[in-house]
Amino acid sequence: MKLSPTHVTQTLNQIRAEPVAENHPVYSQFARLFGEHTFFVDDEGLNIVEPMASDKDSAQKMEVARLVRLAHWCDEYHSSLVPQVPQKTDTVVMLSKAA
Repeated sequence: MKLSPTHVTQTLNQIRAEPVAENHPVYSQFARLFGEHTFFVDDEGLNIVEPMASDKDSAQKMEVARLVRLAHWCDEYHSSLVPQVPQKTDTVVMLSKAA
């Protein structure tokens, strides 16, 4: 899922990670491998944010999303990433629907 700048800010206020800028040389490689997303790198690896199923309550002002890990670090020095089967993490973020 591609996040708006507001959603990126909201996500970064809730997790410890760095977004990968779309103009970064590695972004095109990630997009080729995993599709068009907003990518985040943290101490565990490469992640995206995906919406979780929610109830049909249209009055709800927030969308619940989960961090999904797409790749992990190959070593303790974080020298390169190893793709993996997408893994839903326990990390949940709240995103405003208006953004």
